[in-house]
Amino acid sequence: MRLRAFALGLAAVLLAATGARADESKLIMTTISSPTSQVGQENYHGWANRVNEAGKGIVAIDVREGFALANSTNFYDRLLSDVMQITFGSLNYLAGKFQLSQVMALPFVMDSAEQESVVFWRLYKSGLLDSEFDQIVPLYFYAFPQVALHLTKVPPAPLADLSGLRIIIAGQIPSAMIAKLGGTPISIALSDTYQALQRSTADGISFPMAPLPDFKLDEVTRYHILASLGGGPGGV
Repeated sequence: MRLRAFALGLAAVLLAATGARADESKLIMTTISSPTSQVGQENYHGWANRVNEAGKGIVAIDVREGFALANSTNFYDRLLSDVMQITFGSLNYLAGKFQLSQVMALPFVMDSAEQESVVFWRLYKSGLLDSEFDQIVPLYFYAFPQVALHLTKVPPAPLADLSGLRIIIAGQIPSAMIAKLGGTPISIALSDTYQALQRSTADGISFPMAPLPDFKLDEVTRYHILASLGGGPGGV
């Protein structure tokens, strides 16, 4: 219901902006996910379809999957450069810009991605994050579920020390957490994580459980430690 209301609202705004002009505005949207991603089909395509249906003749969103136009590390710059006009992205991959938004990545604070998303949106609407969203306009937030650890080798028991393990991680707070556990945080673009794990460049990744199959990471990790190790800020 909320998505439909937003789609109608966006269409109304665009109608007011274009007046009686018959030309349809075409907007490219990147999902930074594979065509087979269930999340991509249900969330991004579902939202875009609602906007397109409500805004026929006014706006048409062309959804592009994969990493050809943007990936997890360059989507912000590509958006500012008008390579695409709408994109999904995780703010964890943008070092330095979204420091306040990193509060969403704190471990053991919130219980669900839905709760995180509501809190994130309310923080934005309060104006507390205005200094960070000064160049882009968030259409909706998509906070990430609490991450877990996915390893290629047997984890230590008890899990009190990750010494010797190189963990793919994104974001200042998650990286600090892995370091405090004794592990070595390494930064690798999401599109390159499969090969890094397969070739033993990394020993594991801190990532939500649900989208593992979208990037085939379930094929290269065999040991999974389920713990509320923090979510993350993202959205469209």
